[in-house]
Amino acid sequence: MNHFTQEDMDFFVRHSNKLYNKEISDHVNAGLRIRKTIFDKVSFWGERVANELGFTYLKRNNWVNSYHSTFSGYAWCRIFPDPNDHQLFFNVECNAEEESLIIKLHCKFSGSDKLSHEKVVLFDKYIESKFYIGQWLRWYIIDIDTFENFEQLINFSKHFIQDNLHYYHEVKRLLDNSDLSDLKEEIDNLELELIDLTEINLKEVEKITPTKKDIPKGYIFEDKTIYESIISEPLSIYEKQDRENKKLGDIGEKLILIQEQKKLKELQEKGIVSLDKKIIKQKDFVGYDILSYDLNGEEIHIEVKTTKGNDKSPFYMSMNEVYVMKQDSKWRLYRVHNFNASKKTANFFIWDALQVELNVDFLNKIYYCRFK
Repeated sequence: MNHFTQEDMDFFVRHSNKLYNKEISDHVNAGLRIRKTIFDKVSFWGERVANELGFTYLKRNNWVNSYHSTFSGYAWCRIFPDPNDHQLFFNVECNAEEESLIIKLHCKFSGSDKLSHEKVVLFDKYIESKFYIGQWLRWYIIDIDTFENFEQLINFSKHFIQDNLHYYHEVKRLLDNSDLSDLKEEIDNLELELIDLTEINLKEVEKITPTKKDIPKGYIFEDKTIYESIISEPLSIYEKQDRENKKLGDIGEKLILIQEQKKLKELQEKGIVSLDKKIIKQKDFVGYDILSYDLNGEEIHIEVKTTKGNDKSPFYMSMNEVYVMKQDSKWRLYRVHNFNASKKTANFFIWDALQVELNVDFLNKIYYCRFK
């Protein structure tokens, strides 16, 4: 079979993800050409490699995305070192977006027999640090003019799989032997490392302040700390992670930082805040996390507390944070809650220091803050 050509690749790229109508002859003819020049060649490539290595394979011949009625953007053939495991495999493909051929170690993350979400996260974390001849093992790009013919491409592909087969067996043992119930916290941590915070839909919600108390004019903060043992408190799994894992707190701060930077840009475009003002992430000893500005252009000092739990989930504050809260009229609590990395969603509400003082119990001197 003839090798891939740049002309055929360009034709494939031009039609990739475009609408396909089987009633239009030009569409049908284009599909037939793409099948013969791209899909059949990828199948030939994958079959030869698998057969010469003694492995099994699965090819994709459908050049139309039937669900969307569009031309497909990639053709692939999966190569299985273990014939009984179709969740972990090497993959050869032609990718229109990259305009290149690709070979990689991959896993099945969609479909009826896909890996669980937790195992996909573990796989991603494992593979992110693995490289082969200067490229990522998960996404090794091959320009179509790198090799002169199929024999050279097939020979390279065989070496790629043979040289990296030990990684396949290592990650397979990891996925097969992991007790996911014991690794839940670790898996959540890995998921946080991989998340793109710009994709999070952060929604502000109103937090109703209880009206049972009349706030006297000129109210002065009092030390109303309740001293009691909290060792036996039934902490939720989320709040336990909040205390033991600083990562979630850092994620929440970065999420609010992104939002406040967007807000400042809008305020500057409206002329409410001068162009020399900046959102500033504070050092730990300052007592709050972010210097920002409210909708009126007034400076505010934001303390961010983040949880995967609901809006009444307890949180922790240091003595310094509580001291700053009581002394600083510009202080604000941004309580990020219902943080869900998988769904890419989170909510938050804003309270000033007085709202926190009047509606939150401070237990001991840590502080462990429980809603009344």
